Amino acid sequence: GGSGGVGGSTTGLGSSSPFSGFSLPPRCLGANPQECGPAPYAVLPDDCLFVDQQTLKLQEAPEMVPTGEMPRSVLVAVERGLVDKAPPGTRVMVLAIASLFNTGGGGNSGGAGSKRSAPGAPAKTTYLRVVGMERESSTADTARFSPAEEEAFRQLSRRPDVYDILYRSIAPSISGSYTV
Repeated sequence: GGSGGVGGSTTGLGSSSPFSGFSLPPRCLGANPQECGPAPYAVLPDDCLFVDQQTLKLQEAPEMVPTGEMPRSVLVAVERGLVDKAPPGTRVMVLAIASLFNTGGGGNSGGAGSKRSAPGAPAKTTYLRVVGMERESSTADTARFSPAEEEAFRQLSRRPDVYDILYRSIAPSISGSYTV
């Protein structure tokens, strides 16, 4: 983002983390700080550059969690072309950089995932800054049938007793009414 100063000059400010903002300088940065007065800078939205960002919670796969325990998770930040590539519930593999961000040292709470801390004690939260993400393919995405198998499915679909065949195939140990 940019901010206006005396004489229409601008100063560039940036953010190094998806979870950190920036602060406008409280006084002029020039040789005579008294010239400007209090709070001389303002954000010029039309001159700012913005980047698409998304925060996700990456959770370990349910089959990897020991019985009776809750799955662990970590905060994940994606930017630019990786935004909206993983809807909730999608299994993904990520290549990421482990990073930290401040969540409210000095008794202040702020930022995503902020936690209470003792006054004056800096609090840091771990997150992963994703540089690559790939969706895991499910067996439905990779299932391929040979022409002979496709023909066998077509023949099965034309049989009048197809439902009875499916009932007996899916759950042969269950007896009773199959039309419930």
